[in-house]
Amino acid sequence: MESNQNILLDEVSDNIKCFVLDCITTNQELSTKNQELSIKLDEAEEQIVFYKNKCADMDSQIRSDSSTSSKPPSHDWSSATSVGSLKDIMKREYYSDDNSEPKRKPGKQENSKGSGRKEPENAEKIIREYKPVSCLNCIHCNTCTAESKCTATRKVIDIEFKVTITEHKEYTRKCELRNGEKISGKMPEWINSTMQFGFIIQSLCILFYIMGLSYAKINSFFSAIIGDAAPSVGTIASIVKKFGNSQTLNTMVRKIYEMLQNLHGPLNCDETGIRGKSKKIWLHTVCTPVFTYLFASLSRGYKAMVEGGTAFLAGNILIHDCWKSYFKIEGVLHGLCNAHIIRELAGVVIFYKQEWAKKMLKCLLDMYHAKKEALLEGKKKLADDLVQKFKDNMRMFANEGIAANPLPPDQEGKKRPKRPKPLALATRILEHLDEIVAFIVNFKIPFTNNVAERAVRSAKIKLKNAMYLTLDGAVIFAKIQSVLDTAKKQHISEFQAIKSILSGNELDFRYNV
Repeated sequence: MESNQNILLDEVSDNIKCFVLDCITTNQELSTKNQELSIKLDEAEEQIVFYKNKCADMDSQIRSDSSTSSKPPSHDWSSATSVGSLKDIMKREYYSDDNSEPKRKPGKQENSKGSGRKEPENAEKIIREYKPVSCLNCIHCNTCTAESKCTATRKVIDIEFKVTITEHKEYTRKCELRNGEKISGKMPEWINSTMQFGFIIQSLCILFYIMGLSYAKINSFFSAIIGDAAPSVGTIASIVKKFGNSQTLNTMVRKIYEMLQNLHGPLNCDETGIRGKSKKIWLHTVCTPVFTYLFASLSRGYKAMVEGGTAFLAGNILIHDCWKSYFKIEGVLHGLCNAHIIRELAGVVIFYKQEWAKKMLKCLLDMYHAKKEALLEGKKKLADDLVQKFKDNMRMFANEGIAANPLPPDQEGKKRPKRPKPLALATRILEHLDEIVAFIVNFKIPFTNNVAERAVRSAKIKLKNAMYLTLDGAVIFAKIQSVLDTAKKQHISEFQAIKSILSGNELDFRYNV
């Protein structure tokens, strides 16, 4: 009996051992499979993040505009769908409806007195009187003694085109006091053709050219006024070219260059591409709120700046959009355009839904308002501890952005990997942190680079109606626009500036306007 029990116990023990071994084996297999599935899950999550970012990149490329990227406003027409703007983000995320400012309507504002339209000086006045119709048909109209009172006065401003031809005649005679020597009168030097156009027509041709009209449209304008006597397309081109190469204009361009050279302060820099006949031409600018200097080149980078003459840049602070060629210029400090960074952060918020960009966006705008309040209080700089606090916050948010956007697996190990837009932006902010916060360290440095962007915008407007066929044409445009934009900043009429230069008189440019 005991023997049978022992045999049964041995069998049960063997079965238990086999079961335990099977459980251990199964557990090991399950553990291995679990690890494999965990690895596959991690890979799948990485793939999901990768394709999610890729979809966001494609969405950003298709739908982004000038308010959500570094694209210029000229690209906004190609945006497939409106995705909101920076103002929408700020109102939704940071300001309540109670604190948000009402949208300003165009035109005269409520409770505003207004100044009204001023009458032009030297305008010819024509008075028209409107008397009651019944009085005009009355038999007592000429003998009526009833007092008449003006109850309403309205003025209409208009212009009339009056064509004048000034005939210049040069006389020659024999002088008896000089033994019959022939003596002659002398016409002005600028009158050198039997039939030519005066300063007003020439000035309008040049002004319309700078405003963006093509030669053909300028010809159409004058044809509607003076008919067959209108300047032809070739004549208009000759007028513009002659003006662009005139000694007076070149002297004024050189004067602007020298004034910028002697001006120690922030200089705004920018560049834009314009179409040429065979090659792309780049228009560069170095300007301030008072002066504008433009030059054209076939190069975009540092080579173009050397061609344009960068001697006056040394010792100054350059404000730009982080184009790497500006950092190659020696002996200068840098400040970045925060409007570009804000627009790119808005794109990250809209397309990638990342929180660090919202925090960075608010930090930048807090810095802007802190400087604005300090200026209203008469301060010349912010407290050092406040500046350091802003820098620490921006550094922290940038590191969050880098951590939230790892490098894609297919880009790891590459010498120049293609980084996602949020990663590239966060890295750039961290790398150029001192240049970004420069505007609160030195109050002379502006928050944006809008001065330079406005200086090159006229070239983009002209592209809609005409094309710069050659580099020489772009050079002429750059010289004319340099002088006229400076004149505008100095409160000098562009039309009067052109007339003055055509007559050989230089403009009086000043440092403080």
